[in-house]
Amino acid sequence: MKRFVFVIGVLFFFNIILVNAEVIVIKSQGQSIKIDEKLSGLRFGEDKYDGESVGKIISFLNKHKDSIIVSKGKGEVEKLYFRPVFDGNPESGQARIFVQNDTASVRLQQVVYFKDNNGKRVNIPFEGAEINVYIKGLKNIREGVVNKGFISEANSSLINSSFHLSKVELLKGERPEKYKKTDLETRLFVLESLKDLDWRNLARVLYPEELFFLKSTFINKFLSDKESVYKVIKSNKESLELLFTFDNEIKEYIPVFRLKNVFKSFLNIDLKVFPNNSDIVLQTRSTKHHIGVNIYTGSTFNLQKKKRRSGESTIWKDKEVESGLFRQEDYDLALINLSKVVEYFKDTFSWNSYDNKGNDLNATVRFKGSRLFGSAGLRQNAAWAGPPYNQFLFGRGGDTLGDFLNAFDVIGHEYCHAIISFTAGLEGGGESGALNEHICDILGVGFEGDINGKGFDFKIGEKVVLEKDQGLRDFLNPKRSFSEQPEHMDEVNAKFGQFCVPSERNDECGVHFSNGVMNKAVGQSVKALGWPRMKDLVFEVTTKKLRSSSKFPEYAALMVRTCQEMAAFNDLECQLIEENFNKVGINIGVAPVVNSESSEIDFDAQLCEVVRSTCDILGDNSSIVDLCKKCQ
Repeated sequence: MKRFVFVIGVLFFFNIILVNAEVIVIKSQGQSIKIDEKLSGLRFGEDKYDGESVGKIISFLNKHKDSIIVSKGKGEVEKLYFRPVFDGNPESGQARIFVQNDTASVRLQQVVYFKDNNGKRVNIPFEGAEINVYIKGLKNIREGVVNKGFISEANSSLINSSFHLSKVELLKGERPEKYKKTDLETRLFVLESLKDLDWRNLARVLYPEELFFLKSTFINKFLSDKESVYKVIKSNKESLELLFTFDNEIKEYIPVFRLKNVFKSFLNIDLKVFPNNSDIVLQTRSTKHHIGVNIYTGSTFNLQKKKRRSGESTIWKDKEVESGLFRQEDYDLALINLSKVVEYFKDTFSWNSYDNKGNDLNATVRFKGSRLFGSAGLRQNAAWAGPPYNQFLFGRGGDTLGDFLNAFDVIGHEYCHAIISFTAGLEGGGESGALNEHICDILGVGFEGDINGKGFDFKIGEKVVLEKDQGLRDFLNPKRSFSEQPEHMDEVNAKFGQFCVPSERNDECGVHFSNGVMNKAVGQSVKALGWPRMKDLVFEVTTKKLRSSSKFPEYAALMVRTCQEMAAFNDLECQLIEENFNKVGINIGVAPVVNSESSEIDFDAQLCEVVRSTCDILGDNSSIVDLCKKCQ
């Protein structure tokens, strides 16, 4: 995935701004292209969505799309289209915009579209193909006038969608009805994915005309019914959406029918449509973010500043309250400690609740399991259940893990997941998911150290591990974690490789394993430079600059670049942060800047070595002879 950064200077006028753009396109090996452009009239205020300003940014991107999209391949770059409603949320508008102090973040999602038989436009987003524009220098020019500022940088993975237009035809012709008849292997796969749901509720939905007294009878029915998978899809058709997702094995985007939160669980089912044949491949994914194990529901309440006895959330009804098993002391402890994390992020980062809009918190205490949402055995954990539930969950505990409500680092970890789900939206699997876990480990431990006055202790979850004197994860010594973690990317690559398909069985390609590498890199920087400065750096990059598909190298590059922009750090300190990433196998190249007006591109030594070897083989008759000359 390519990475792009925009750096733009500014000239202020009274009522608008005039931006002299210096656009730097950063490739994976540090190669850069620069564009000069004037852009005027950007306006962003805390309570105002300015569609005209978003439109100006989109026009700017399209004007320079040939330079912004580095890997073009054959053919002309198609016009860039963006999702009319970000993440399908009507309240967000076309962009997800956050304004905080004198900075703002504007995120856009790339799409292609087709028109259905009724002439209605159907937008198909590319999962992970986004741009995040970071704006700084916002100032109130006068009272009553919206804030104005200039683009500082943008981080992008925009693609040449023209290569995927032919695949759109597959989505016109293919429909999930293809699953009306399924083989036994597919039915087994789906049933295995739904095993944690209440089989009685499942049976009533799928077979409303039949009565089942035994689970085994229902299972036999499901496995013998060739239409059972189709019935699952049909029962959840209201959650069906179309998108393109990147397939690691074939290294390209493929169309997907996605069923979100199947039967109101945390389960997604992807029906992947492969372009070279007529097959639809099914894959299941979990949408929950947790600290190490899986949990779901229990006693619930709406967090408020005043005490309320045995309050109930409208999301889930708690039977413990009704049966008198609810413990008031757990409610009080959760109310106090969750209030502390809200106030901490508000006072420290000017962040007002997890969504930065001041929303109430829904929380669950003394989780014991849920027939509808999960296994009763998965109660030894804490979790954030993201949209559409937006619920914090704290397990009752067991023989190994417990006392979650007293662990400030765990509470901070889950609160961080909530913030990320409303900002960067980091994906749940692979490096993006591990990055999500890493950031929440760092901010969770930082919150605990600040709130108890003992400082950053480089371990998370010491209080919840009941039998051993160790943390769930040890930043400076990952091998000493409750479950051993890697210290270098070589260990991650050896374990999962480049073709790992995220699933619950492999911890979504090791999100709670791989994050140990990043924990060590950033942990060493915190040790050397101190938490007071590093927390502002981590939070700024997390909330303003990352995208949903951001990976380790991109995060590391943004940490170093943002460090260089912040007055709190000097050049040597930013270099130390970069060196700590290098030590764990995350290498960041310093990008040479080239003026793109002459369409010149600088080639680094490694690329030139490849070009020269090609020139030696093809000789002067090669169509790339001009490129050969650049590397002489």
